[in-house]
Amino acid sequence: MKRIITSISAMAAPEGTRVAYTYSEVDVDGQILSRHNTGAFLAVQTGELAAVQTLMDAAAQRLEPEAEVTPDA
Repeated sequence: MKRIITSISAMAAPEGTRVAYTYSEVDVDGQILSRHNTGAFLAVQTGELAAVQTLMDAAAQRLEPEAEVTPDA
């Protein structure tokens, strides 16, 4: 069985930066076993926080080429 991420989002939460994701489970033959499974965690490690910031900056660049976003954490 393989788990495939189908959606991911990061948001400011009272506890810190929350990362939520959705995934599907697929068997070795490519058959979808389950969909819309969810999980979430607080980004606390430096690498996780840096990855979230990189994605937020990339999204901000699409809005305004010189924009920079700081998460509310």
